[in-house]
Amino acid sequence: TTLYVTIGDEGEALDREFESLKALLKKRAPKGLEWEALKFGDEDHGSIVLPTHYAGLRRIFEPWRFVLDPRADPLTLHARAKEHFARTSKRAGFDIPVPEPTTNVIGYRLMAAGHLPEAIAVFRTNAEAYPQSANVYDSLGEAYEKQGDLDQARTNYARAAEIGKRIADPNAAIYEQNLQRVTKPAGSASTAPHHVAAIVARLDDK
Repeated sequence: TTLYVTIGDEGEALDREFESLKALLKKRAPKGLEWEALKFGDEDHGSIVLPTHYAGLRRIFEPWRFVLDPRADPLTLHARAKEHFARTSKRAGFDIPVPEPTTNVIGYRLMAAGHLPEAIAVFRTNAEAYPQSANVYDSLGEAYEKQGDLDQARTNYARAAEIGKRIADPNAAIYEQNLQRVTKPAGSASTAPHHVAAIVARLDDK
């Protein structure tokens, strides 16, 4: 439970009561109660409501935020994110998985650092946690493509393209392009000179 109490410029009488409440909370706050009491000296009784709601919600949801420090070793980020959201889940009383965008960023940081197997493992975790997202499969496909595993890349790009089309994902065309890139075999008869004009014509149509 989180308690967030504020006071504006209310006069000496309410200031005394506010300080008494703070003293009481410091001395006798129930176990597990997260609390904060703050004075907004430049607000009055009417104007304090909105900043209180904003500040209070930030305080309540502060544990949800996981900072992706660019200086951190990318090999440690996913484990740290899982630990962070495990603590957050315990505090909230329900399961809060690592957010999809957070895991995705960690995967790309691993790829950029040359840790392809680790990146694939992280992207797979994201796909398992968010199976209805097209982007998680597209990212996984990209990692497999970079590794040279075109079969797995094709499978995941196809899944991204299928979901993207079904849910009208704004990046659906990109997913389809990625699928086509790994589907057309390089150096095969389909790319021989007498087929080049037809391929260019199709690209122009798109």
